[in-house]
Amino acid sequence: MMQWVIDEKPFNVLAEHCRASAPRFEPGMVTVVDELERRASVSSFFWRRDLLDARNGDGKRIIAVHPVMNDTPAFEYLFSELRPHAASADKDLVEHLSIAACAHDLPEAVFVAADKGAAFLALSELGRGRVATPFDLWDDLLGRSVIALDDFKRLCAATERSMQPLRTPVRLRR
Repeated sequence: MMQWVIDEKPFNVLAEHCRASAPRFEPGMVTVVDELERRASVSSFFWRRDLLDARNGDGKRIIAVHPVMNDTPAFEYLFSELRPHAASADKDLVEHLSIAACAHDLPEAVFVAADKGAAFLALSELGRGRVATPFDLWDDLLGRSVIALDDFKRLCAATERSMQPLRTPVRLRR
C-alpha cells in the first residue's frame, strides 16, 4: 500500500469532498503531520475535523497523524535545513514538517505537494518518486476503487479551482 503524506491544500480539497461521501480508504494510506491536525482542530471548517476524526469499521482512524517530535532526526533536520531562519513563523510549516517526516520517519511515503515551492523543495530533498501532485493521489484512490470516476473528476475540478494554475495533467484526464 502506498503511503501518501499530504500538504494542507490537498487535505482541504479532500476534506471538502468527503463532506458529501464518507472516505473509504485504508487506515494509514493517507497521513498528515500533527501541525495540520492542530490547525484543523481550531478551524471553522468542521469538515476538516470530521475527516481527521473519521474511523473505519474497526475503530481505526482513516487519516494517520504523524508527529514530528523534539530531539528527533526529523525535528533537527526541520530546523537546521528547512527552516533555519523561520523557527517561529507558521508560513509553510505544514509542508516543511511533512518533508521532514518523509525524509526521516517515513522513508517510503510520497509527499503530495500543492504548490511549486513545496514541490521543488520536496523534490530536491526527497528525490524522484517521492513527490506527487494531488492529481496523482486522486488517481491512486480511483485505481484502488476507493473513489468512483465521478469523485475523481470532482476532486480534480476542485483541485484546479483551489490551486490555480494547476490543471489536471493530460495523462490523467478521463
